[in-house]
Amino acid sequence: MLFLFLVTGLVLAGWWLLLAPTPSSSTGRAGRLVYTGLLSAAQIVGTEILLGATGLFRLPLLAGSVLAVSLAAVAAGWRRRRQLPAVAPAAGGDGALDPVNLVLLALLLAVAAWMAVATWLLPPRGVDDIVYHLPPLYDLVQTGRINILPTQIRVQFLLPLGGDFLYLWLLAFTHADTWVDGVQFVVALFGIGVVAALARSLGASRRDALFAGLLWLFVPVVLAQSASNYVEIILAVTQLVLLYAAVRFWQTGGWLHLAMAGLAAGFGLGVKYSMLVSIAGALPILLAALWRDGGLTRALRGAGLFALAAAPLPAFWLGRNWLVTGYPLFPYGLGATGLTDVGGNPASALPGFVPEPAAGSALGALLDTPVRFVLYLFEDPGLGSLNGGFGLVFWGCALPALAWCAWRAVARRDWLAVLLWAQVLLVVFTFLVQTDVSRVRFNLRLILVVVGLGLVALSLLLRELREAAPWTVPALRVAGVAVSLLAVVQLGANTLPTMQVRDALTGRGNGLATSPFIHYRQSGPDMAQLAPAFAAVDYLTQDAGGWQVSLAAEWRVFNTTPLFGSRLQNGVWNFAAEPAGPADALIFQQAAFGQQLFYPWPDRRVTPDDVRRDARYVRVPLPATAELWVLRSRLAEPGMDARLKEFSRRVAAGPAVQGASP
Repeated sequence: MLFLFLVTGLVLAGWWLLLAPTPSSSTGRAGRLVYTGLLSAAQIVGTEILLGATGLFRLPLLAGSVLAVSLAAVAAGWRRRRQLPAVAPAAGGDGALDPVNLVLLALLLAVAAWMAVATWLLPPRGVDDIVYHLPPLYDLVQTGRINILPTQIRVQFLLPLGGDFLYLWLLAFTHADTWVDGVQFVVALFGIGVVAALARSLGASRRDALFAGLLWLFVPVVLAQSASNYVEIILAVTQLVLLYAAVRFWQTGGWLHLAMAGLAAGFGLGVKYSMLVSIAGALPILLAALWRDGGLTRALRGAGLFALAAAPLPAFWLGRNWLVTGYPLFPYGLGATGLTDVGGNPASALPGFVPEPAAGSALGALLDTPVRFVLYLFEDPGLGSLNGGFGLVFWGCALPALAWCAWRAVARRDWLAVLLWAQVLLVVFTFLVQTDVSRVRFNLRLILVVVGLGLVALSLLLRELREAAPWTVPALRVAGVAVSLLAVVQLGANTLPTMQVRDALTGRGNGLATSPFIHYRQSGPDMAQLAPAFAAVDYLTQDAGGWQVSLAAEWRVFNTTPLFGSRLQNGVWNFAAEPAGPADALIFQQAAFGQQLFYPWPDRRVTPDDVRRDARYVRVPLPATAELWVLRSRLAEPGMDARLKEFSRRVAAGPAVQGASP
């Protein structure tokens, strides 16, 4: 971890020094912060893609390659800084650290401590984390090459991994999943600076810009997603960086801002293909500024620079999928109505599969029953539950502020503001067209950029209210603190991912800790019944050189992430089309209520009945409705019997497992 912090610090220092302001610079401190984060992330992810694509992904090469560039950047930046005349910081302005912002910063520290404890004690536990985000990263750490995992398990294994490769940076150094859940929280912290920088670029005071940035962290969905390995926060922050760079290019005409806009566009496209919507929204700002300042010639030159900066990071994912599937955006295709699923659902081939009936698009519901739909949104259905919600600050303050900013922009013919706030309409309209109304409560996280823009609008509204109705400003700011505190309290009720650490802390204190996977018993019943089997394999193999582990479960919970082990020590037998031998351990979810066990290779189906008849295996007794079978030869290894008995003792003495047998 110390080496990780050292290398990461040098990456940040290199870009920070290279972006040192000059007397003619249009970057400023806010832009320097934003672009340092963007360039550092791009350098790390770009290096990982290059090494992974060539099969050379190993920590010495990764660290050496990154350090070579960063040390050169530090040297060049330091030399440049010594040669440049000193630039005095901007004088005047309000103090950003007033009592309200200090209270929010104190709350931030409390949340950071909670996040750190949960990340240390609990396993990756968001739904999509263990379904498809993490397995390709674990496989890459083990094999050194970017592989396409079996798409008959999850077609999502063909999604781009540009955002996930920020998690890979930590995994490469630690070779364990202990801290991987904390990476997106760091990105959320960076988002505070991005929101504040965008607000400042539009004229907000330092105090109000920081206030808006801090409120970003306490949006319920941001808090909830910060503890996961999803990529929606990463995407939203990248979208906001793109808009910041576009705004600054409009205001200054500086080529650096245009290049950073292109880099942000490419980075985001490598995170999620929905970045196309934000790119389409930002291009009018960039092209209008180019045409205004130099006509067709400048517009062509600028378009070339934008494309050159955008192309490298998403190129590998688009090219790979084009070659493999014929669709660069697979498992999506780009059509008249936007991105549509062309990958299909592998579960549809399973016996008894019944697809969920479509309830119609959210746009259709809005047009049919607008009052009911709007009231549905204002209920904020995800608040404090599965994925969090936008929260009371957005619906009560930021949304009206967006409407006010849009109206004022049109009234004043402020075309930059008109084009900027039009992003909200574009993103929301696309979301409503493509989202089934039954999924709105789960998918609001996909348009987090709207929340960021709403908070920026709120900071601008506060500036105006100080002149028109000064008594309202303290009330709004105190309300922001109160709602932020409420969001933190509600985080304790979040389920996916859970933030409950009591059982884990108790186990540590009582000497009953085994594997972090045992805490999947805090999940739904399906994962809870698998928790002891996942934990047992991990506990037995942490110092045993690793096993090949097989899973047979209902397709919906056929989650391969825990099979790797908490130290990425195991291989997933199900991934191999032609395995070298039998699996060392087999985990079976006991089918109930008509569930069908899923086998990715139908011609290599190993059923519970098969393994019961195989004398090579012995069943490990577990306190849950799942079966674990292990090769007798593995259990006969020195010390394994004692370790298994110790695991059984600790689990039996711990909290009850959901779905356990009587």
